[in-house]
Amino acid sequence: MPSISKIQALTDLRQALTAHGIDAFLVPSSDPHHAEWVTPSARRLERLTGFKGSAGTAVVLPDRLLLLTDGRYTAVAAAEIAARPLEIINLRDQSLEQTLSAYLPAGTQLGYDPWLHTVADLESLSVAAAAAGIRLVAVTENPIDRLLPPPDLSARPAYPHPLQYTGRSSVDKCREVADHLRAIAADRLFLAAPESICWLLNIRGEDHADTPLVYAFALVQQDASVDLYMDARKSSPELVAALGNAVRLYAYIDIERALAAPADGRTLALDPASTSEAVVRIARAAAWKITTTRDPCLLPKGIKTAVEIAGARACHRREGVLLCRFWQWLEAQVQQQPLTESVIRTEIDRLRATDPLFRSPSFETIPASGPNAALPHYHVSPGTDRALALGELLLLDSGGQYRDGTTDITRTFALGEPTLEMRERYTLVLKSFIRAAAARFPRLTRGIQIDTIARELFWRAGVDFDHSLGHGVGSFLGVHEGPNRLRPNLTGLEPLQPGMITSIEPAFYAAGRFGIRIENLAVIVELPAAAGDELPLLGFEQLTLCPIDLRPALQERLTDREKVWLNAYHHRVWTELSVDLSEPALTWLAERTVPLH
Repeated sequence: MPSISKIQALTDLRQALTAHGIDAFLVPSSDPHHAEWVTPSARRLERLTGFKGSAGTAVVLPDRLLLLTDGRYTAVAAAEIAARPLEIINLRDQSLEQTLSAYLPAGTQLGYDPWLHTVADLESLSVAAAAAGIRLVAVTENPIDRLLPPPDLSARPAYPHPLQYTGRSSVDKCREVADHLRAIAADRLFLAAPESICWLLNIRGEDHADTPLVYAFALVQQDASVDLYMDARKSSPELVAALGNAVRLYAYIDIERALAAPADGRTLALDPASTSEAVVRIARAAAWKITTTRDPCLLPKGIKTAVEIAGARACHRREGVLLCRFWQWLEAQVQQQPLTESVIRTEIDRLRATDPLFRSPSFETIPASGPNAALPHYHVSPGTDRALALGELLLLDSGGQYRDGTTDITRTFALGEPTLEMRERYTLVLKSFIRAAAARFPRLTRGIQIDTIARELFWRAGVDFDHSLGHGVGSFLGVHEGPNRLRPNLTGLEPLQPGMITSIEPAFYAAGRFGIRIENLAVIVELPAAAGDELPLLGFEQLTLCPIDLRPALQERLTDREKVWLNAYHHRVWTELSVDLSEPALTWLAERTVPLH
């Protein structure tokens, strides 16, 4: 539970706001880079409230605290936040704009930090605030930093990500961005998204525990040169040599000075979805002309090169061998001695670390048993850790960051004999997974369409799951990556293209009892033409290589097509992994890949 000091900090924050004539204050989980992965020093929402989720916004009111988050975190947020009265709002049911209109009376002075809200955020907030008679007040210094100073973290070094893993040079990428600038008649492009900067310059870093990011700003010029604003302590002779003469290094804090320099009639391009409102304020004060554009790194980053796809196949194959050893160990151990979730996390993390190309988990490993598995983004802690019990389901969501790729896999295994309800729901999830994984679709198909194909089975059963079917995945970058997403809303409108890597992860959660999720990563590929095809079709090549537990499934409810898909997948798993396995894991794999009839 959060400490009492957080309650006191909320009290102190309210007093500080009142002293400056501010009635309410927005505290998002974002930082000036607006990535999902926020460094510890920028986690103001967590420092103030204790909420550890990757997506959330608090609205601090004089008499209550509102927290808006999505379905992944609503169930755990109440346990993490000590402040009362507290109201948790699911963003699926009510947006931030709707919440402000519902809870803030006309005349409210609503404070916000312009570095923590994007241009796009402020546009929609401004419309909602004006309609509700609310005045938005930008603060020049975030009061949370005075009340709860960020931790003093030493800078970790950045390092080159070589051509053997990228398949494309930074020079080539920068020239493509420069061509885009000329096409839109802009002189400079502002970039804040660390994943875009890392992709563009072929660099990686250790600014986040689970994602190899370098937190920096960049200004790309029409001549394809780049001004990189980064903590000087992250630099090294190796990095400088790899970046080359076309990249000029400046101090991180100098970005404000660069934006404030006289524009002399020049035009600055920026993506309103990933650029802070503060950047526009500073640039406009210096008479820069502003033009908006989609981040030109997003799509080429999402479409992997042949080298990156080969790396993804290689790291998934190596990991598949380790996973077989892990699951064999687990099933043997659970029959002999008590095992806890934390022991499982330690063991799977230890096994991954034996890979020479492993750098870190791709997110905090999630071993969830019994009722804990009903929490989509559960995190084991001393207060929640529980022993595995026979008759339960174990959900394990884990992944790794390897120099040649990023992995993310979820398997749900039966510990002993599951109940009929568990078997029915497991079968539903399995059928939905196969429906998406086996999909054939034409070009320009959107992620929302694949999501619907898989989710329709849930709707037919009168249930649903409160997260997307899938997310894009980077190449030794973010385990969650755009622009491709398999989502049931407008963020799932990106056309799916060959080379994109996505997760496929339908799920079912029985609150307080059990949870089920099956997840593979897959790369979108062009399919060979079949008899009768009248147009080229795309499909999913499964990257993840690990058996799917069929013991909890009601196999009589599987169609012949579903059995054919499962048999083909398990045959491939056996063929690719068995050559590198020895007993007893080899016998375990043989038992888990027996064909269905």
